[in-house]
Amino acid sequence: MGLDGRLCTLDCTLAASCLYFLNSSLIGEYESSGGHDNYRKSQLLPLEDTEYDEQVVKGVHNHSVRLACGDIVQPLVVFWSFTKPGSLIPRAVAISNGLESKVEKASAVLGEISLRNSTLEIKKLQQAAEGHFMCQAMYEVDGEIKVAYFYIELLVLVPVPKPFLQINNSTPVEGMPVVMICTVKEGTPPIAYSWQRYTNRDGMVVLAEAGTHLLNLTSANRTYMGWYTCTAQNEVNSQTSNGMYLDVIYGPDEPVISIEPFAINQHGFSANEQEEVIMTCLAPSNPPSHYIWFYNSSQVYSGQKYVIARISRTQTGIYTCLAQNMHLNTRTQTTIILTVYYLPKGQLHCMSLPASNFQDLALHCLWPGGFPSVHLRWVKSRAEETNMGSFSRAIQIHRGADVPNGTSYICLASHPALRKDAICRTTVWVPKGSLTCSVVATKLNEFLMLTCDWPGGEPQVTLWWRDWRHHMLGSMKPSHNVFVMKPNATLGGKVFTCTAAHPLWARTAECHVQLEYPNPPNVTISRLMYTRPRTEVELEWEIRGSGNLTGFVVQRREAKKTGPKQMAISWETVANNIDPDVRGRKLGGLDPAVVYFFRILAVNHRTTGYPSEMKTPGAFE
Repeated sequence: MGLDGRLCTLDCTLAASCLYFLNSSLIGEYESSGGHDNYRKSQLLPLEDTEYDEQVVKGVHNHSVRLACGDIVQPLVVFWSFTKPGSLIPRAVAISNGLESKVEKASAVLGEISLRNSTLEIKKLQQAAEGHFMCQAMYEVDGEIKVAYFYIELLVLVPVPKPFLQINNSTPVEGMPVVMICTVKEGTPPIAYSWQRYTNRDGMVVLAEAGTHLLNLTSANRTYMGWYTCTAQNEVNSQTSNGMYLDVIYGPDEPVISIEPFAINQHGFSANEQEEVIMTCLAPSNPPSHYIWFYNSSQVYSGQKYVIARISRTQTGIYTCLAQNMHLNTRTQTTIILTVYYLPKGQLHCMSLPASNFQDLALHCLWPGGFPSVHLRWVKSRAEETNMGSFSRAIQIHRGADVPNGTSYICLASHPALRKDAICRTTVWVPKGSLTCSVVATKLNEFLMLTCDWPGGEPQVTLWWRDWRHHMLGSMKPSHNVFVMKPNATLGGKVFTCTAAHPLWARTAECHVQLEYPNPPNVTISRLMYTRPRTEVELEWEIRGSGNLTGFVVQRREAKKTGPKQMAISWETVANNIDPDVRGRKLGGLDPAVVYFFRILAVNHRTTGYPSEMKTPGAFE
C-alpha cells in the first residue's frame, strides 16, 4: 500500500477526521487479510476502549527533550500535533505508520524534531515549543486494535546566562551610598539573586541569600571593601558574574604610635640611652597615609618608621606623627612623650662608717646621678629580696656590739637601663696589730708633727689627737692622723694622746707621746787642772756638733777604785745655770784627800744632753 493508503496527509487540520480515515483504511485492510469475523470493512473502533493520559514535561532551551506517547512500543499509527498557548488550533508535527515517519517542515520552529516509534524527540529545543503536544496512536493488543490519546504540556525552561554586574560608584568616600545591580538577559523565572564579597582576610562571605538583583549599601564603610559578585539562579542553573572591586576611600584615622623596644612609664614611653629606638606610626587610610615626624615641633623625618640608632638623653621630648590622606587632603596627628633613661656616672659604691659616737655601724650605698635615680637596697645575701630601699643613697644602721667581726653585707642597685641589678659588697672587720704614735720635728725645728697610725679594717679605725688638757687637736681621721703645730717653750714635758675608735670595739684604744726639747750638742772637757793644792780646779770645755742649748751643768763624784760599786755612786751637781756662751769655770771646796771625777752636760731648757767623758784633775800648775 502506498503512503496515501497508510498515512493521512499532514494537511489534515482536525485530528478526528484524520484518525477516522486511519480507522477505515486499517480495519478494511485488517479484514481482507483474514481478520476477526466481527469486524466489517466500514466498522469504527469502540470508544470505550480509548486510552487517555495527561502529563507535564519540562525541557531546557537549546537542549534535547523526549516526549513519550505513553508506554506504546510499536504503534500501528502515531500522530503528533502541537497547539501553542492561547490558541485552539492544533498544528501537525509528525506522523508514523510504524514503518516510516514524516515531520512537518513548519515544525522546525520548535527545534530539530525526529520521531522514533511513538516517541517524539526535539533537539535544540526552542522557546516556541512551549505549549500542548498531543499524541494519537493506534496499536494492537491481543489481536485487537486500540486507540490512545496522550496530552503533554511542554514547558521550555531558559537557563540564566552569566550576570552582568554594575555599580554606581566603585570608589566611594566612606559614608556615601553605593548601589549594585545584577542583570541577566534571559532566564525562566523565578530568578533568585545572591551576593558575595571576597577579601584575603575573610575569604568568601555571602551577603544576601535569595535576594533581589539590587544590593543597596546606604552608607559604605571600610569593612565593605572587597571583590563583589552576584549569582543568578533559577530551576535550571545558576551563574556568577565577574568580580568588581569596591574601593572605599577613607581616613586617615587618628594615628597610633608604637615603640620598639616597648617600655612605658607614667608619662608615656621610655628608652635607655644608647639603645636603637624604632617608632612606628599607623593611621588606617585608603589610599595609605603619608607620615611626617616632628620632634618638639620641628620636622625630623618623613616615613612610617622613624629610627634613632643610638638615642641620647638630649632626645627626650615630645614626638608627633602627622598622617595625611593625599587623595582626600585630610590629616590627623597624635603626640607621645619619650623619656630617655641613663645611668649615673661611675660605679656603684658601698662602704661602712661609724655612727652614734662609734656605738653603731652605718652601711652606706651610693650611686648618685642618672635618670631616674638608682634604687638602692641593702640585703644580707643575693637570695634575699626586698622592696625597701631608697634612691641614690641607702643607709642602714646596725648596733656595733651586735655585728660579728667579718660580717658581709650586699647592696643591690636597680635601674631601667640595667639588664640586671648591680651589686656591691662590703665586709666589716677589725684591723690587726695595735695603735702606734710618734712625734717628730721638721727641719730647723720649725714644726712639730704628731703622728698616729693603725692601718686596715672596715670601716677604718678613726683616730684623733688630744692635748694634756683633753682638748681635741685637729679633726678625726681614718687610719692615719697627723697633727702639725709650732713648738714653744711651754710644750716641754706635755703629754699628747691619740685615741682610736671602731664601731665593733667595746672601748677605745690610746697611745701617748711626751714632748721634750731637742738634745743640746755634745760637750767634751778640754782642760781640767788643780789651781790650788787639791782644793780648787779650773775646768774648760768645748762643744761638738750643733744644737740648741740654754746652759751647762758640771757634776762631780768621788773616784773610788772599788770596781763595779763605783757606778753606783751618784753624781753631784756643783755648778748649773751656766750661761751658754761660757766655756770655763773654777770649782773650789774640794777635799784634798779625795780624788774626784768631773763631767759636764749641755742643757736645752729641760732637756739634758749626753754627758761628757769623765776626767780627774791634772797636777797643780
